[in-house]
Amino acid sequence: MDEVVDDVLIGPQVNATVFNSPTLVPGKVRNAMYFDGNNQYAEFGRLNHPCLLNTEDCTDGMTYSYWMKITNAARGRLLGYGGARPTVGTGAMIFADGTIQFWVKTTSAYLGSRVEPEAFTAGVWWHIVHVWTELDGCIVYLNGVRSGVEVRDQRSPGTYFSVETTFRIGRGHGDINTDNGQITIDEFLFWPEARSEDFAKFLFDLYSHQGV
Repeated sequence: MDEVVDDVLIGPQVNATVFNSPTLVPGKVRNAMYFDGNNQYAEFGRLNHPCLLNTEDCTDGMTYSYWMKITNAARGRLLGYGGARPTVGTGAMIFADGTIQFWVKTTSAYLGSRVEPEAFTAGVWWHIVHVWTELDGCIVYLNGVRSGVEVRDQRSPGTYFSVETTFRIGRGHGDINTDNGQITIDEFLFWPEARSEDFAKFLFDLYSHQGV
C-alpha cells in the first residue's frame, strides 16, 4: 500500500476505496492498512478481471498474496467476496476456534485449506499466497511453505450466483455488526492464474527481512 487520497487507497497493483477510516501505518513492504475490526474495510471492486466475479471464469486458476499481521483475532471474514447464500466466491475467514480457512466456492464444490491457529503468532508479519485451480483446489503458502489441511465438499446442483461482486479486506459483505478482530494488511497482489510454489517462495524471500 502507498497512500490514501480522498478515501482511495493507492496500492502497488490495484487501488481500493476505504470505508470508516482504517489507518495507514508502517508496513512490511511499504505503508500498510490497519483495520480495527469495527466496520472498517477496503473495497477493491472487481480487480479488473471477471475471474473474481465468477470462479468459473478462472480458466487458468487464480492467485492472490499479501502480508498480514493479526493483532487480535476474532471470528469473522478477513477478506474476499461472496456470501453464505449459494454463491460463487473466494476469501479467508477466522473461525471461533482460531483456525483460518482460505476458501473458494464454485457451482459444484466448496474447496478450502484450513490452517491451525498455532501457525500464526500475533503481532508478527506473515506472508500468505492463496492459489486455486479447479483441478487442485485451494493451496495456501505461509512464508513460502505449503500449509494447511485440505477441505473439499461437493455442492448440490442448483442455481448459483454472486451478487456481492466486490473484493473486500477487513470484513465480509453483510458483516456490519461483526467484530472481525484487528489485522494489518500490506502489499495485496492478484493474478488471474495459478502461480507456483517457487513463485510463492520468491515473493516471501523478496521482502522477508523488511518491515516492522
